[in-house]
Amino acid sequence: MAINLAHLPVIDNHAHPFLPEKENSDFRSYWTTSLLAENTRHVPYLLTYRQMLSRLAPLVGADADTPEETIVRLRNERYAADRAGYIRSLFRDAQIETVFIDVGYPTMKLSGYDVPPQLFSSLLPSAARVIVRIEPIIMELIERNLSFGEFIDEFITTVEQRIADNDTVALKTAIAYFAGLEVRRFPITEVKKSFATYMREPAELGPARPFLNHMVRLMFSIAKRHALPVQMHTGFGNAPLLNLAVSNPVLLFDLLADGELRETPIVLLHSGYPFTQAVAYLVNNYPNVYVDISQVSQYISAGLDTLLAELLSMAPVDKVLYGSDGLGCPELFWWPARHAKDSLALCLDRLVAQGMIRMRDAEEIASRVLMDNAKTIYPE
Repeated sequence: MAINLAHLPVIDNHAHPFLPEKENSDFRSYWTTSLLAENTRHVPYLLTYRQMLSRLAPLVGADADTPEETIVRLRNERYAADRAGYIRSLFRDAQIETVFIDVGYPTMKLSGYDVPPQLFSSLLPSAARVIVRIEPIIMELIERNLSFGEFIDEFITTVEQRIADNDTVALKTAIAYFAGLEVRRFPITEVKKSFATYMREPAELGPARPFLNHMVRLMFSIAKRHALPVQMHTGFGNAPLLNLAVSNPVLLFDLLADGELRETPIVLLHSGYPFTQAVAYLVNNYPNVYVDISQVSQYISAGLDTLLAELLSMAPVDKVLYGSDGLGCPELFWWPARHAKDSLALCLDRLVAQGMIRMRDAEEIASRVLMDNAKTIYPE
């Protein structure tokens, strides 16, 4: 490999905070997006897991040929002995300069505990900035038996208060999980009717779609007022909770075509995988649309360099961002950064060898993807 990016710092534009004491004892469970517990038995046969272990081994005092159970035992022992020290060693190894954390998960409502941003920051050698996610706020307000007008007012107040209370860099919606990505305008009478149904039966998400679509558009108005980008979950997620058929970013046509939203940067998370070509097309055609590689940097193994080439083949290089989607354990922040650098180096090496770009282009692309683009898109 002619290009080596290991020394470059990264800004992780999308992850989640965690508490070491809440870590599941089964290390394997973090290396699959599936929520089905029985799926963990297949994790040792994932190439990404084996790649990660070979990288992790020297950091815990083993070699790459050490058996999985020994590497994990050494890791667990080191982590238990000095949690903050272990986390910091991984972040330094990956050169993670800043991480943006979605504080909408984990939360007391969804997982039984909160992770205060300040507490999470105290564990890191790097800065942590906040992404405010709207769905947990909606869930909190649903329990208060508010009228439609009261709900809207409280939502705006709560979102703006959380922006003010934190070092906030973006707002986020995961509407793909709840109502799909076909976000469009509905008449206000239909929105109010949908709201009333959702208040009575919050588990019934089908009738809630007009109301939830309305809340996404309201989020955009708040983001514009505060000059913040919006992050949107696209593509794969936690099976069987996510219906992949309604998480295809091509469904965003009505939202992206809306001129009122054109001034707000939109970051399509997770490369829209497996709809990556569609995302590259959207990023190419809409000036306010960007893409990050969070989650694919965790779970795509030998093909990550090909996926990056697929994005770069059409998406402008100033609109592709690094992210991890780290959650639950520190390795899910460290490994994606190391893996993304190696894969990006492979991709750029190939493009240079083919004469498609110059070495100085490769250096610029690497710096932009790993850090510079985030500095441009997000507030300082």
